[in-house]
Amino acid sequence: MKLKALFLSILLCVLFGSVQAQDDLSAKGIAAKFAWDAQSQDLGTLAVGDKGTQTFTFKNEGKIPLMISSVTTSWGATLSNYSKSPIPPGGSGKIVADYTPKKSGAIKEYITVVSNAESFTVSLTLTGKAE
Repeated sequence: MKLKALFLSILLCVLFGSVQAQDDLSAKGIAAKFAWDAQSQDLGTLAVGDKGTQTFTFKNEGKIPLMISSVTTSWGATLSNYSKSPIPPGGSGKIVADYTPKKSGAIKEYITVVSNAESFTVSLTLTGKAE
């Protein structure tokens, strides 16, 4: 039990130190920075069962490489691909998301991107209609 408490304490210190270091870099203007072409994409009208795909593109306008640590989706969307290698300053990347509607109605799905950018978490949106 003491070992678990020690491990948890060390883990929290490391995580807090990482966040604090990132905050310090951001405050000094030394950070990765997303510049999205669009944070919301419209799938248009899809037939139930047909797959729609949209690509979210971005540029790193920061001063250090941008690293995406995770990309998650709401329950209906899936990820085809996303930039897993560090994106150098001035470089570009993408996140490709798919959605296949199972019933008719409005589509609104969310994609959460976690990275070392000055805004750690970014939310992207897929919208559309299923008939």
